[in-house]
Amino acid sequence: MALDTVSPTAVLSSSVTALNASTTALISITLSEASATFDANDLNVLGGTITSFGGTGSTNYTALFTPAVGYTGVGVVEIPVGVFGDAAGNLSTSVYALPLPLTVDTVSPTAVVSTDKPGGLKAGESATLTFVVSEGVSDFTDADVVVDGGTAVGTITNFGLWAGGLNQYTATFTPQSNSTSTAAVIRVAGSFRDAAGNPNTAVAPLRVALDTVSPTAVLS
Repeated sequence: MALDTVSPTAVLSSSVTALNASTTALISITLSEASATFDANDLNVLGGTITSFGGTGSTNYTALFTPAVGYTGVGVVEIPVGVFGDAAGNLSTSVYALPLPLTVDTVSPTAVVSTDKPGGLKAGESATLTFVVSEGVSDFTDADVVVDGGTAVGTITNFGLWAGGLNQYTATFTPQSNSTSTAAVIRVAGSFRDAAGNPNTAVAPLRVALDTVSPTAVLS
């Protein structure tokens, strides 16, 4: 009489270890022996969802892990104790997980633009603009900031990371003298990304009132 008292085991691996909002991970699962009871419902998942599970009745399985929207943290795919068995009826006796946890960040950076001259600007005045970014980014530059109407309305200079850090940037806005524009609309029109590679969400434009036309007089 043949005896089989050896519990089946599993090995998990992932095609990637870090995920952002636009990426997925291919999860590979190898069982030590064939199982007729192993399926997608045997997987515990955190930080995302499992789809495209395949390989029923074999020892090699694959599944697609898609990170959850708006989630930052550890992604987990694991097989709990005793959820699958071999042909002899032996159940697994350990928890099987990825050798390295998945790092998930699907939250896009945001930014808020403000000015130290909320009342507007007159001829000869400039305003300090402050851009507060929700998290660290490496590619936010002056090229991302534009003024509707271009230099005919005003210019952006002295753009840079605030010396105090905290993901704040500053710049100087100077209106064009004698411009007929009554307001400057300053936009973050470019794209910047966080460390995980998520692009920024749309940034609300800043409107600065202008009055740079010097008064004139007509004598008769």
